[in-house]
Amino acid sequence: MTLIDDAPRNGRADASILLSNKGIPRPVALATAEFKAAMLAADKLIISGRATGEQVQARVSAACDALSEQVRTHLRAGDPAVDDIGAFVHGETYPYLSLSALVDRSYTKPRGYAGDFLTLQMVYDDQPQGVRRLGPYVDRWFLGIAASCAVKNRRGLLRDIIVDTARTRPGAPTAITSLACGPAREIFDVLGEPEHPDIVATCLDIDDQALTYAGAIARSLDVTERVSLVQANVVKLALGHNTLGLADQDLVYSIGLIDYLSDGLVVRLLTWIHGVLRPGGTAVVGNFDVDNPDRAFMDHLLDWRLIHRSPADLEGLFAQSAFGDTPVEVQREATGINLFAAAQRAA
Repeated sequence: MTLIDDAPRNGRADASILLSNKGIPRPVALATAEFKAAMLAADKLIISGRATGEQVQARVSAACDALSEQVRTHLRAGDPAVDDIGAFVHGETYPYLSLSALVDRSYTKPRGYAGDFLTLQMVYDDQPQGVRRLGPYVDRWFLGIAASCAVKNRRGLLRDIIVDTARTRPGAPTAITSLACGPAREIFDVLGEPEHPDIVATCLDIDDQALTYAGAIARSLDVTERVSLVQANVVKLALGHNTLGLADQDLVYSIGLIDYLSDGLVVRLLTWIHGVLRPGGTAVVGNFDVDNPDRAFMDHLLDWRLIHRSPADLEGLFAQSAFGDTPVEVQREATGINLFAAAQRAA
């Protein structure tokens, strides 16, 4: 793969591009070169001091949006050339994109997977970070894409689900469990309220650093007696390789877990959840929808590959599990691309 002389000239990219026999679409090649030229031009504006921060942000966001649109259009799942095209775009653009702290962490995966506790916390904080001059501007753009907004929205949605569950059990503690809890901010949003409902929470995660982080939040809110931190492998629990003394839960949920699991594993996990719920208890699982507009960007520029599912897919997984023909309610957060499927264990 060779780009011939794509160095910027007077703020423009030379359009002389040699395409390989692997067939990089010309619009993608041009958009990639134009992205690099636009980012270099934005950097020069910062150095010169001739633009405000808002003006620089507008240029950086426009460049990133244009690149993302070409990726969305031309990197379609199932296309035999998609990985080659993705590798080309990644190789050409990552030196700029990786100046964003969030993009770099998502790609490098220091905890072994993209959506770790600190990555989620960075999205929740919504404070742009990065290196060198352009990093914070790229980070601000990334914090505003649909997938990031969906992550921020789902925190509030789960907070509301927890509160609504507690309201159905007045006079008794409400037992909830978060699987692959990460920073567990939705739980602490509830427990941090002055008149919070009577809940006791089990936060389960395989990552000891995630549990340490959540524990620090619990101590800062003085709610450690209400939160149990458990290090466990959810997959091994689902497969019956490990056991956990957990029962009579009113709510068991996962926010960003089953996107990483095969259908068979999800069915086994739902059956395990069914077994730890009390009669009438509720299971809630979140999954990115098949129409996630940032899927190609996440797949090929971040190597953040999720299993996307439709509402019908989620309903089918519940039907194959111990929930059987129990009605399944699927709702979406505000962007519409993060699904949450809920079902109750029969009373």
